[in-house]
Amino acid sequence: MKKCLLICAVACSAVAFAGDPLEKFWNETAGRTIRRLPVQVVPENAFLSLSNIDFAQDDGTLVRDRIVRDVYGRLSPYNCITLTLRSRPDLSDAVTQARVKEVVDQAHREGMQVLMDIDVRLARDEFLRRWPDDAQGRLAFEVAAPTNGVATFRMVPEFCGDHLTYGARRVYDVYRTRLVDAWAVRVDADGVGDPATLRKVTDRICRAELGCVLSGRVEGLRDDERLVALGEFTHWSADVFSPHLIPFTHELMARYKALGADGAMHDEWGFPSTHARQRAFRSFWHSRHFAAAYAARTGRDMVEDALLVVQPLKGREAERRAAIDAYFALTFERNVAIETDFYDENKRLWGPDVYVTKHATWCPIPLVSEYFHNGLSWWGAKRDWAQSDEQCEVSHCLGMMRTFGGPCWMNEGYGPDAQHYPRNVWRYALCGGRMVYHGIYGGTTFKGLPAAERRIRSQRDILTCGGAAAESRVRLLNLISRAQPASAAAFVFGHFRLMNRLDPAYQDYGRAFLHALGRQGWQLDSFPSTALSALRVDAEGYVCAGEQRYPVVFLHRLSADDVAGWRRFTGGRTLATRIVAYDSPPVDGAQAEPMPDAATAARLLEQIGAVKQTPFGKTGLMRGSINLLPDPDGTLKLLDGTVARIKGCTPDPTGDPIEGTLSADGTAVEYAARGIFAVRVEKGEAVALAAGALTRVKAPGLELALDRPIDVALVKRNGAWRGLLQVPAAPAEVPAPLRRLTDDWRILIQPDCRTGACEGAR
Repeated sequence: MKKCLLICAVACSAVAFAGDPLEKFWNETAGRTIRRLPVQVVPENAFLSLSNIDFAQDDGTLVRDRIVRDVYGRLSPYNCITLTLRSRPDLSDAVTQARVKEVVDQAHREGMQVLMDIDVRLARDEFLRRWPDDAQGRLAFEVAAPTNGVATFRMVPEFCGDHLTYGARRVYDVYRTRLVDAWAVRVDADGVGDPATLRKVTDRICRAELGCVLSGRVEGLRDDERLVALGEFTHWSADVFSPHLIPFTHELMARYKALGADGAMHDEWGFPSTHARQRAFRSFWHSRHFAAAYAARTGRDMVEDALLVVQPLKGREAERRAAIDAYFALTFERNVAIETDFYDENKRLWGPDVYVTKHATWCPIPLVSEYFHNGLSWWGAKRDWAQSDEQCEVSHCLGMMRTFGGPCWMNEGYGPDAQHYPRNVWRYALCGGRMVYHGIYGGTTFKGLPAAERRIRSQRDILTCGGAAAESRVRLLNLISRAQPASAAAFVFGHFRLMNRLDPAYQDYGRAFLHALGRQGWQLDSFPSTALSALRVDAEGYVCAGEQRYPVVFLHRLSADDVAGWRRFTGGRTLATRIVAYDSPPVDGAQAEPMPDAATAARLLEQIGAVKQTPFGKTGLMRGSINLLPDPDGTLKLLDGTVARIKGCTPDPTGDPIEGTLSADGTAVEYAARGIFAVRVEKGEAVALAAGALTRVKAPGLELALDRPIDVALVKRNGAWRGLLQVPAAPAEVPAPLRRLTDDWRILIQPDCRTGACEGAR
């Protein structure tokens, strides 16, 4: 097998927005009253789907008027909507295009962008009508032992559907099957075959087919033989390796741009949903185009190598392992190529300021379902801001943030009740994240309500229980800094070893190690070995990602190819960064040291003065999650020196009272505020401040005492202050102490919603 690419050729560059969006915002809004922030400053993103109920109403009032106008328009701070389909009408239907145009037009009237889910899976009927030979195939194996010389097999198509088939005309149905081949082989007590005894028995199969079920039997087998039958199922889905897939996606994007959409988004792109047979490595995605790519890479036949994976043969262990690596390397590279093209086409069609969004994460933990789905493409799927979903590991979110270059990571969070949302707004913020607002999911809050009312309540309650108020305060931080949060170290794991079930590193991305350090406040940025191009070595010999300089890099279970890639990355330079390796080939001789346990690693980070953040608490991004987040009470440090004190939902969703003294750049700053207080000090003087309900601040170069609390953001430029007030309604009067500070003000209107307590939210 050819060597896997270890430094991804499509690695993502820094965020591609034109110029400095924050500087542009301050320059263009002086003296103005505004309702929503620009997406380029901070995406405040709501998720919305068009379901069958939206098409049942000819006038479209449910989603257009009652949700987009009455809920989002009046109650939310949202500046963009990611719009997708959960319906029988798909992207190709005129009725869909008409309804999308209604939503787009209404959103524009409310000052919001609409980013349309442009995905071939949402136009499968048109794709397969135009290219019927480019449907997605899947190889499926059945291994059977004989009884009295007769071995039988039966392959039943497993259900194949996901979020893109909810409400659709059909799921990824199997509509065609064929028996490819069958073999018999003598095996030992461990099930390992003797290659000298492998023989085809396809012509001996007595077969009975029922619909899409493949079944049959072979007679005259020895007791120590095994029958291996291979069938191919063809699914109602576009072949991921089809040469028509990318051009067709471009067509769809152009259609929806003509309807006024502000951009296209990709959500959980990859192969159709994973089956139990795949998780057992007895089924593999396949097509003539995939097989051709496999042969070009390896010089081998994909079916023969798939057989070797399913039925091990003596003396061919290395080939078997290489076949798994080649399969997943191609899966990864193809899906990254599709995602990268999607990003680039967005920028070509809509310009550099278009916001390319939504997450590549499908199974939010790097497990076998994700390997078959997209080859763990997360760090290679280009986005403007790092995106994740559900319960993704914070270290992975941070690593993707470094890769893509945006100031924060975004997580599409949802829960069974409205109280889940404001609490997580504060928790995400404490480790550099922001919320993407999915509707309430998985609870019984709206049981018994009509479907339309459930949808409206799901969106409204998130905002009125405190989500909008929490978001409004947290976003003030984005008005004074585009710096990323600081981390303690980088963590690089072997990408293809993680996915190879024959490797001791299978499914080990270091979660226990990352969590143990996170519980002590040591945040690590996690990267696969394919994402080394997100890193660089600076002039002083430190490994860096953007402005983040790493005192330590932990290398976790790299392969020999990974280590060769690491050596190419370092170029043989002597590094100031300490390199600590676990279960990896030697890395640069004396520079590498054995991976310690988490307690020893924590002492090392303490000794070298790594940055410490708020420790993880006991719960994660979702209830029952195995991945962790900080509790909503702590401090965040950014790479430009900004320090933020954050406290909310204990129990007040709008933010709890905070006061005291904060140290920024070695300078003591006194403050009293609510929810968030952030300050940056440079050369002994305050140069930026963001605070919710500020009443008092005392810092070198900035001293204020206010009669009434007010949300405020301040930045100093060329020796002069510029300010923003966030208020419930216009017109708004700038308090006298602030007027004395500067006359350069802009007004941001808060969402019009009431809030309740956050007690009991988890």
